[in-house]
Amino acid sequence: MSDYFLEYLIRENSNDSFQEILEEIITDFKWNSGNRANIPINSPLNQSEVDLRKIDVTKSSNEIISELYCTDSPILFLILFYQRIINQGELEEIYTYNSDFENHEFVYDPEVHEHIYMTDVKVFMVRTKNQIYIFGDSCDQYYEFEEIIISSDGTNLNSDIATKTFDRLGINSKRNFSSLLNIIEAKFK
Repeated sequence: MSDYFLEYLIRENSNDSFQEILEEIITDFKWNSGNRANIPINSPLNQSEVDLRKIDVTKSSNEIISELYCTDSPILFLILFYQRIINQGELEEIYTYNSDFENHEFVYDPEVHEHIYMTDVKVFMVRTKNQIYIFGDSCDQYYEFEEIIISSDGTNLNSDIATKTFDRLGINSKRNFSSLLNIIEAKFK
């Protein structure tokens, strides 16, 4: 299978903006004294400034991206998350669902819920060679951030978030890594 997502990353970051993003993330870490409480970064993205400084910024963006992609580095996920959520980057969501409509106790009333779109959750799926990182973004302040890394070896494939993802995508059979990979690759083809 062709790595269309890698081609997308290289195309979107061809102007060496990756080094700038790294510096922005490091600056944010310093600004918060290393405390990322103000930045909604959870476990797979919980990289340190030391980890970020290990990246050889004398290389081109294309070389850095390719290396992070081929080594399944969570730093690539951190950078993509940062570009999209913090800097409102151009990465497109794979699908959108409404968190209110998923609540079985929710009763929709168009008179009361005229701003129902505010509980829409955009779901992003990005990949490296052997991993898929899934995360959501919502305007709803009560949205509980969901994120997971699913590996080609099946790690986290049976987790609650993975199951919800397959349900939301309408995948009833072949709930595997390849199915999600095909969706990502088709999106960025």
